[in-house]
Amino acid sequence: MAQNVPVREAMPIDKERRITRLTLIGLFSFIGFCAIAMTFQLDAVGVIDGWIIQSIQQQEAPFWTGFMKLLSFIGSGQIVTVFSGIAALLLINLYKRRTEALFFLVTVIGSALLNILLKLYFQRERPDLHTLITETGYSFPSGHSMNAFTFYGIVSYLFWRRIQSKRAKSLLLGFSSLMIVLIGISRVYLGVHYPSDIAGAYLISGVWLILMIKLYRYIKKRKVKYPGSN
Repeated sequence: MAQNVPVREAMPIDKERRITRLTLIGLFSFIGFCAIAMTFQLDAVGVIDGWIIQSIQQQEAPFWTGFMKLLSFIGSGQIVTVFSGIAALLLINLYKRRTEALFFLVTVIGSALLNILLKLYFQRERPDLHTLITETGYSFPSGHSMNAFTFYGIVSYLFWRRIQSKRAKSLLLGFSSLMIVLIGISRVYLGVHYPSDIAGAYLISGVWLILMIKLYRYIKKRKVKYPGSN
């Protein structure tokens, strides 16, 4: 006589595919970062960096210099800290999401700390070509680019689900993507970073963001499954 065997509820196929895709993106991003980190001292990478820097800096003009300085200021740690505080307050007061606000702040602050550790480890000197502003500290990976990718990435992740309008969702994703790219370009235009610094920052920030999102989802799932657990 056949016995009834309890069957574990299967995960929806679409959700499972999204999780798998996210994991693969994180894996390839990490591999890409490692590849850049191991090769940025090679002459070939230096040639590519130099060509991109020259192409961008050929566009130098008073208007663009002022605009790039503004973008660089927006991507600075101080301004990102202010924006993060505002976003956290919105999550708490408007949406009553204290856990999400904490997740937001931990992700942004953790990214900044990770950038400091990576800079100290790799100790890449900044470009000594045509510079329009003065910066101190090491070059790889770019702190401004990591700030931008993490901040706008986590903003898009948390607020996209709360926006009903498809047009507004598209605007949020478009604006976030544009700011990430422009802040990275501004650092090359101003002569304080190599393009490989920017690419490395984007890749490792992607890894960090995916890890934090997966951790956040795991904690949420445990709270739903075990409401009384700490």
